[in-house]
Amino acid sequence: MRRHKREQRYTHPRILIICEGETEEQYFKGILQDADLKKQLSAIRVSVITGKDSSPLKLVKEAIKKRAAEKKEGNPFKHVWVIFDHDHHPNRKEAWEAAKKNQIQIGFSSIAFEQWFLLHFSKSAKAFATPNQLQKELLKFYPTYQKGQANDFAFLKNNLVKAFTNANWLRTIKLQENSLVYDQNPWTDVDILVEKLINGNF
Repeated sequence: MRRHKREQRYTHPRILIICEGETEEQYFKGILQDADLKKQLSAIRVSVITGKDSSPLKLVKEAIKKRAAEKKEGNPFKHVWVIFDHDHHPNRKEAWEAAKKNQIQIGFSSIAFEQWFLLHFSKSAKAFATPNQLQKELLKFYPTYQKGQANDFAFLKNNLVKAFTNANWLRTIKLQENSLVYDQNPWTDVDILVEKLINGNF
């Protein structure tokens, strides 16, 4: 006897966020666990995971595969996001092209995810050559920061308005220099996803 596809479990939009590493995963889970956002987040169902491989292209391929599997089971994701950094990954362009072709959204930071954290404190367009250099700069403002070890959202959320303003400002000036997002440094557009989450707006 053939098994029936499982019945759809959710009436609210399902969102999948696949992250390059634990820092990103813990940050987004911090948003989902925030008591002040309970009402907004009740309108959506969000799954946050760390990808099996940190390569941007493999993350995008994993997202495509997971979306297809859930659709086949009758429980599709409305939106799928992949979160990764510049970090000198060699296949950023290919990841971008695959994501665009398959309607996958990308949250990109350069040189690392901590660029988004830094913009909570500093309106700066300074480029960093390595993630370690960026983290040293962040420690000037966030001295207790330890990568992937805390609920960073809880610490940073009081500065969100400033971070949104700074991130938008940074993108504006960088796009005047170069339209290829995956080559930008510094850069972040993670705020776009964060704002959607905290407003429950998908």
